[in-house]
Amino acid sequence: ENLIILCTIHQPSTKVYEGFDEIMLLSKGREAFNGPARDATSYFKSIGYPLPPRMNPAEHFLTLVNSDFSSHEEVDKILNAWEDRSASSSMHGKSQDDDQDKRRRSSGIHVASKSTTNEIANMFHRHFWLILRDPVPYQGRCIIFLFCVSLFSVVYWKARENVQSQALNKAWLSLWFVGIPSQMGVVAVYYQNDELKNIQAETKNGMIKATSYILAKSILTVPMIFLFGLFALGIPAFVIQGIPLSAFPGVYLTFCAVLYLFECTAEFFAIAFKEPIMGMLTFMAIWFASFLFGGFLIALEDMFWPFKLFYYTLSYSYYVRSITYSIFTSITWPVCIPEENPGQPVCVDSSDGKDVLDALSTMFYVSSSENRVAQDILSVLGMAFVWKALSIVAMLHATRKVAKIHPLTTSKSPVAMEQKQLTDELSVTKVEETNDEEAFIEALNPYFDKDDEIEVMC
Repeated sequence: ENLIILCTIHQPSTKVYEGFDEIMLLSKGREAFNGPARDATSYFKSIGYPLPPRMNPAEHFLTLVNSDFSSHEEVDKILNAWEDRSASSSMHGKSQDDDQDKRRRSSGIHVASKSTTNEIANMFHRHFWLILRDPVPYQGRCIIFLFCVSLFSVVYWKARENVQSQALNKAWLSLWFVGIPSQMGVVAVYYQNDELKNIQAETKNGMIKATSYILAKSILTVPMIFLFGLFALGIPAFVIQGIPLSAFPGVYLTFCAVLYLFECTAEFFAIAFKEPIMGMLTFMAIWFASFLFGGFLIALEDMFWPFKLFYYTLSYSYYVRSITYSIFTSITWPVCIPEENPGQPVCVDSSDGKDVLDALSTMFYVSSSENRVAQDILSVLGMAFVWKALSIVAMLHATRKVAKIHPLTTSKSPVAMEQKQLTDELSVTKVEETNDEEAFIEALNPYFDKDDEIEVMC
């Protein structure tokens, strides 16, 4: 079915071995053979190791390259033979790769180019299909946004009336439009933390570059944010609540900017914390701080430093100011006579939405009659780009945390060991043969960290 299957296996049966198209035979961290399985028998015959009659090919090959059954010199001879053959005949170079690619294409298997552009395209294709097939990260949130925001729109049903007595309810509902969807970013923390583990494994194994993943994921996130906005606002805000369509650009773009900010924040915490629960809790703390210092519960002038810093560096103050301006200025309000409506929170003798906003600002402090929609959207996007930059740096760091592996080989004696190239400055050091295990470990201690566990098998 045009599927590529990679399998690591030791001593497969003849039936299993014959199911392989290509094999790579390894010993001492080096290749003894790499190519079509059907060519392995003839290759080993050509270097003086023919397959005995009625013997499993896999068992024969493994016996040849296993120093438990063949001498170290014999194994090294086989490894060197493949290395020399690869260098001279290009069996393991471009010509072999081209031959393998032709065979795969003739079988209907797509062969991807190794270029960076093609790798990015492959990552884009892969994550696009993950988005479609996995309901948790995006599709599930779309449905939740639609349901939850619709529920709030129904609860605030009377707020759909464009009268000044409902102005305060309209303001609170506009906050809930983004409150629940932005909180659901906690799902992204868990999902992306789990995805990070796969990316780390693939980058450390040389399968992909972290930059290709970052670019593909960043491109795909943007249209999903706009899709979130349509699900969260389309029916709940403009159908159930009947908000004028003239307010759509300001409401929609402000909402999407804030949601993108929380998505970038979630991405950073997913990478910054190894345990997803810690990232999720930190994300919720940011969300709660955005709510608390958004300027609608407590006025900016009533905050004191350093809490004022949260007002400027978190997004809800920008969102509430812009979305209330977009909604209220798109409505022609019936005039309200204060003398006839004593005790009504918002009541001004004007039909202008800006005058209604001025009255609203006495209790919903962050609202303003000044048009700062474009400025507020740019401010939120600026915060999003900062979080995005932090997540990129964290991703590059996380995918480069690879321990340096020092090659270690054993001599013929079960308890003798040759330690090579511990560092670039350390020359080859040999540990004398000994039957005293404690003395042997003591001799090795200078070449290991004190916390390393040393196990000797005799």
